[in-house]
Amino acid sequence: MASIFNLYTDYEQFDRTAEVLTIIRTPALYFLNRTVMRSALYCVAGQWTNYDPRIGAVNQDRETFWKSQIEQMSEFNARYVYPRKYHAELEKISLYAKKNQIELVFLIFPTHVELQNRLQDFGLEGQYARFKQEISLLAPTYDYDYPNEVTANKDNFSDPYHCRHECVDEIIREVWSGHFKYGRQLSAR
Repeated sequence: MASIFNLYTDYEQFDRTAEVLTIIRTPALYFLNRTVMRSALYCVAGQWTNYDPRIGAVNQDRETFWKSQIEQMSEFNARYVYPRKYHAELEKISLYAKKNQIELVFLIFPTHVELQNRLQDFGLEGQYARFKQEISLLAPTYDYDYPNEVTANKDNFSDPYHCRHECVDEIIREVWSGHFKYGRQLSAR
């Protein structure tokens, strides 16, 4: 399941833009932001103790981390609610792009097949197909998230959600050239 689909739910909505807009209006709030404060503390502590906190580094072996990511997907899948709000926002973006002659394209990045298979465990294959169909009606959509030789090979991924740079480079080449080996253009039926 593409990581974009995990976020395409009305169960939990993350409005990261609102926080940025608030900071733009009141720049001093940047220094009160929890993430900024935590990062600053890590940097200062790191300078004093000569310790690199390795922010964002995984503290597990690859296989353990991989399994935890697959299991974590269960939490998202179990709480899925069709995202009326997000879809309405995507429709607005699509209309704006058409009106202003902006070429809008959706790209669904690959995830490993183990993650894709979790959809079946929660009966969400139909919802994922609906998601793909609906966005393909809004703009050309290139899909890399389906069972194929790329998504079946763990070596192509740093974790079940994220393909490695070499894979991303191939996707970029395909999209820009228009010659697809692994991606497929979804048709707006």
